[in-house]
Amino acid sequence: SPARASLAPPAPAVGTLPEDVRLAAALLAEALVCASRWDAYREVWPTRSELAERLPIFWGEGPQLEAQAARFPGLAGQVRSRRALLKAAAEALGLPLDKLTWAHCLVATRAVGAKTNACALLPGIDMANHDLRPNAELVVAGEPGVVTGRATLTTRGDIWEHGSAGLLALRDIRAGEAVRISYGGYPNQRLLLDYGFDLGDVNPKGDREDDQEASSVAPSSEWARSD
Repeated sequence: SPARASLAPPAPAVGTLPEDVRLAAALLAEALVCASRWDAYREVWPTRSELAERLPIFWGEGPQLEAQAARFPGLAGQVRSRRALLKAAAEALGLPLDKLTWAHCLVATRAVGAKTNACALLPGIDMANHDLRPNAELVVAGEPGVVTGRATLTTRGDIWEHGSAGLLALRDIRAGEAVRISYGGYPNQRLLLDYGFDLGDVNPKGDREDDQEASSVAPSSEWARSD
């Protein structure tokens, strides 16, 4: 379609961008297509205004961001770094910055990586919320959507073909009970930056994320980050 063609970035530019930014650009292209096989999935994506209420990247340099300075002294720097990255990416790809920022926030709050060198949006699975005591875990065999003919043996003894992904119950889940997974063992600063919430005093990792933690995150069930 014309919309998809106009948003296709040149290959060299795409290859130099972090995985999450590339996925955001692809998601934005899909969002601007009038009719898509992903129409039902697009219906559950939050709007920009919904994301702006809880994600620091939308807060500007005003009171909202300043109010978090005592608890999260590194948060403002992370926000500025992410904004600069997205601005440069928008210019390189010829995309509207506000729309790319929205798409990247969808990736930040919903995409997973699960120990692969890629991030992916998995419809349905990405609606599971975080819990310190999850009742399910994400399983991705190989890279999402990439069928290789190989298989992975899960911790529960199940065999999953590479390219497949899903949620594996850690215990019996009652009818009507919310399915919850772990987004990873992160301090509240990281949870607020990427997901728009923090766990308060119950988070065993505490509030602050130091520079070493931010640069050496080893993904377990989350996407490969750009910061």
